[in-house]
Amino acid sequence: MAISTFYIVALVVGVVCGLGCVALARSKNRNAVGFFCLGLLLGVIGLIIALFIPTREAVPTAQTAGTQVRVDNVPNVK
Repeated sequence: MAISTFYIVALVVGVVCGLGCVALARSKNRNAVGFFCLGLLLGVIGLIIALFIPTREAVPTAQTAGTQVRVDNVPNVK
């Protein structure tokens, strides 16, 4: 196998592992860009690390915290 073919295969494997890490990061409320870099640089080892990272609690937003925004006094604009 030529050297250039090796680099192409390594890059494809890295990108696939990076995308797998992104999917795991999103499901665990983690930073997707950081996990993509982890998968790209470490490959299968990065996937294993991403698999065992614990899930982070979601940051509460106005909708998830039960806060409602009232729009009773908004004038009709035509």
